[in-house]
Amino acid sequence: ENLKALEQLGGTCAVVTPIFYARHTSQAETIRHFARITQETSIDILIYNMPSFTGLHLKPDTVDAIARMDHVHGYKDSSGQYTEFITLVSRYRESAFSVLEGTTPHAVSALLMGADGLVPALGPLFPELFVGAYNAGWSGDLAMARIYNELIRESSKILTATVNATAAAKFAISTLGLTDKRVTQPQDTANPEEEARMLRQIERVRELAVSWLPGRVKGVPPS
Repeated sequence: ENLKALEQLGGTCAVVTPIFYARHTSQAETIRHFARITQETSIDILIYNMPSFTGLHLKPDTVDAIARMDHVHGYKDSSGQYTEFITLVSRYRESAFSVLEGTTPHAVSALLMGADGLVPALGPLFPELFVGAYNAGWSGDLAMARIYNELIRESSKILTATVNATAAAKFAISTLGLTDKRVTQPQDTANPEEEARMLRQIERVRELAVSWLPGRVKGVPPS
């Protein structure tokens, strides 16, 4: 029903997870879940593996089975299971099927290994940083990749400043005026102490970027 509503609004692509309301769901049930979805909609589908939210980790063979379905075009992995992710990168290296790294601290090494891209929560906050990391990874520039990797690891500390990363990401991006810091209840927004900690870390990333990558990364405008 949600996908039909998306179609009516003009949407052309949806990111789809396993079901999250039945924690005993099996790999086979998840394959049937995606099969039913692809039969009911004509929009493009991206598989999203987010076991910390859904309670189910998609195994590589499960991803393969779903990838063979009509209008399934890619896979985003936020499981943190790097070895299994690289297995899929290798399988789809010469394919039009996109394999994207969603665990940001793994992004640079994943790109060096052939991942098609990354999906960073803090992309709006540090666009030049993540574009630079993508270019370094895809070009095989190891020296630059190491620098970008360290900067990304520093930026990831922002997401651990609160009880949940959603509140951290919302506050960090709100400093640009692109959104506000509210999160869906019953989650808590960042408190003043957490906000101050994140602002210090944002400034640290900005300063390191300017120092380590002069002329390449402008950093983040001061809040």
